[in-house]
Amino acid sequence: MNDYQAGQITLCGDYYQYTPSGAANFKRLGRWTQTPSRGYIAFFYSKSLGRIGHTGIVTKALHNASDGTWDIWTIEGNTSSEKTDRNGGEVRLKEYSHVKVGGENWFNGFGIPVYGADTCASENLIAIAQGEIGYEEKKSNAYLYDKTANPGRNNYTKYGEWYGLNPAQWCAQFVSWCVYQACLASASYPPGWIEQDDGSWTYRKKDGTFAKNEWMLINGRWYVFAGDGRMIVGWFDDGTNWYYMADDGAMCSGQWVQEGSVWYYLTKSGAMAKDAYVSCLPMGWCYVASDGQWDGKYSDTPMPGADIAV
Repeated sequence: MNDYQAGQITLCGDYYQYTPSGAANFKRLGRWTQTPSRGYIAFFYSKSLGRIGHTGIVTKALHNASDGTWDIWTIEGNTSSEKTDRNGGEVRLKEYSHVKVGGENWFNGFGIPVYGADTCASENLIAIAQGEIGYEEKKSNAYLYDKTANPGRNNYTKYGEWYGLNPAQWCAQFVSWCVYQACLASASYPPGWIEQDDGSWTYRKKDGTFAKNEWMLINGRWYVFAGDGRMIVGWFDDGTNWYYMADDGAMCSGQWVQEGSVWYYLTKSGAMAKDAYVSCLPMGWCYVASDGQWDGKYSDTPMPGADIAV
């Protein structure tokens, strides 16, 4: 199961654009309630539509025992400061005091997501949603990933682009996107090597991302990866030193390597020795020039004050 499928399971079947369908998924699996709780998915009834017409994510809920009502906090997409707004153009944190649940009340009911080790945690979902507060709907496809640039009321959003339906009413797209991102953030992947079609190798880390522009210690050996994620083989210049990566990608160290007729010495750190003497016992000392090349000669002792490569 991948992170996209994990999000579908979290929402009891699939991501949704049509809010009644999202509610139906929860109802079909018996995960529908009129008792709100942190991390539940809120579904709102629109009297103008005569059906569920809006959705959001519950961040807090307090029961008022005196009158049976609720104080509920939610994060909603495509809303505004208006109390019951399903087409307001922003992501907002909203607070509702002394509200009733069920029937034709604004809060119709709540879906209980399938949280778990294989999907995501409620706190992940809420953290993702909180990070989106302040996002504004766009007037066109420009600057979709900027929170406030290109504001408008034409229903273009990054959530719609991800969902594959843009422009469109986007409160459900927002919830679906947040669930997907939460599952993506929660995913734990078995790390390992992956061979590409061209025969090169990449390495997937535990968080699901690939090693890029970095060194990694894997099973006691050092490897380095390019910006496209491919493991580097052969010479590698980090801007300060040269290193040699063997045919299996592992860094060579404390040894000589030959390229053509030229020999180079790689120190214990892996860095190529330059302008230094290397012990070549029992023959003596070998001098490698500033370009790392050994001149093929030996000397009994290094020159006084010379650098010694180890």
